[in-house]
Amino acid sequence: MKTAYDHARAEIGVTEWAEGTNPRVKSYYHDAGAAGVSDDAVPWCAAFVGAMLSRAGHRGTGSLAARSYLNWGAPVALA
Repeated sequence: MKTAYDHARAEIGVTEWAEGTNPRVKSYYHDAGAAGVSDDAVPWCAAFVGAMLSRAGHRGTGSLAARSYLNWGAPVALA
């Protein structure tokens, strides 16, 4: 199974579009549990984290506020 990190690396280079909404960004909202958001102009950093966690089989905070991840999870040793 892919880790959240693996999923995130596969998304490198995704950006908002000047015109319209990038469907990749829209999928982050959906996968993070906020399918009602349909515009990539809405800040999507927490949606991205939540989506990558969800894709890896983990539960995020369920919030679109980046600060909701301040105390999420447990510390791990860096390799």
